Amino acid sequence: MTRKIIIDTDPGQDDAFAILLALASPELEVLGVTAVAGNVPLQFTEKNSRIICELAGKPQTRVYAGCDRPISWSRRNMCMARRA
Repeated sequence: MTRKIIIDTDPGQDDAFAILLALASPELEVLGVTAVAGNVPLQFTEKNSRIICELAGKPQTRVYAGCDRPISWSRRNMCMARRA
């Protein structure tokens, strides 16, 4: 039995690799991908997600645009992220 998943991502190189692995896995059924803004704006992460699905041979995978900015943001969280 396959595990059904939805991938929520801001696809850069590391996320692209993870999406490719998930799409190739016989243990997973990727129901869709939600692309959110990350290091680049939403329009590019959504496009990257579609390109990744096509490269994986799964162009029928549904890709949705998610949030175009962080849901919540604080200077403290940003400082902590920079230290990590």
